[in-house]
Amino acid sequence: MYEELRELFYNKKQEFCIVSDRIEDEKRFIRQFADLFRLDTLKPGLDTILTALYEGRVKFILKLDEEVNLNPKIILEGYCSTKTITEDHGNILGKFQTKHYEIVIKNLALEVIMHEITHALEFESTVDLSLEFFEIIKHDINNWQKTHIHLSSAIKRILYQDLKYYPRNEINSELLARFIQLISSGKDVHKTAKDYYFSSEEVMSLFKSTSIWLWQKFNPMLLQKTNDRIYRSTETISQWVRKQKQTQDFGIRSLHKDPNKPDQTQNSRPQWSKFIKKKLD
Repeated sequence: MYEELRELFYNKKQEFCIVSDRIEDEKRFIRQFADLFRLDTLKPGLDTILTALYEGRVKFILKLDEEVNLNPKIILEGYCSTKTITEDHGNILGKFQTKHYEIVIKNLALEVIMHEITHALEFESTVDLSLEFFEIIKHDINNWQKTHIHLSSAIKRILYQDLKYYPRNEINSELLARFIQLISSGKDVHKTAKDYYFSSEEVMSLFKSTSIWLWQKFNPMLLQKTNDRIYRSTETISQWVRKQKQTQDFGIRSLHKDPNKPDQTQNSRPQWSKFIKKKLD
């Protein structure tokens, strides 16, 4: 299955889009990327970034031995650099602008990879975070003390303390990336649970309104951008990593095993809004 996923990191010009000095780091990055498919919640974003990569608009750069400090007060685990490029497609199609991304990864933790990907997904979705997202997540964050110490401590650090050094115009973007980061930190995503003391289900239950927004507003926009071939390919990868996960017993039930959810054929995709209540109640 590793080779199948590796093939998805070639663009349509057959250029490999992971830059790394060490083959070991490249292999680990690809395996970590595959593990993120354990959650249905993350699949639309992962499919979208692979689609943009196939179109030649994404490059992952692994700098595991380098410090990345764009802000002297913040030690970053990576960053996403975005460029807007105007492309001329002749008299008929004319000119239009596209977003291109260089995603620099300094730490191969799953949550770091997903955090940086989310910064690109914000642009791909075209969703304006200032319209309702900020008020929704602010309301949910107020519940941070209503959960156990492990999750409340993570929320306090990731969504409060670490944000104070960011300028106001970056807060919405950081809140979205950090919410996805929390989901990706769950022990139901990681193959080894010893360092993770909460599940993605607990995060989504606590951030119920934000999770509904994610399924109703954000993920459907990403789904529209996904290449059908990539969508079908990653369905196979998703099924494979979940089977691998079944050998691990983390003492929690699966968030995504819904017996009432219809099977997806290669020509069908999930209607996100139909399953929100089942997943979040």
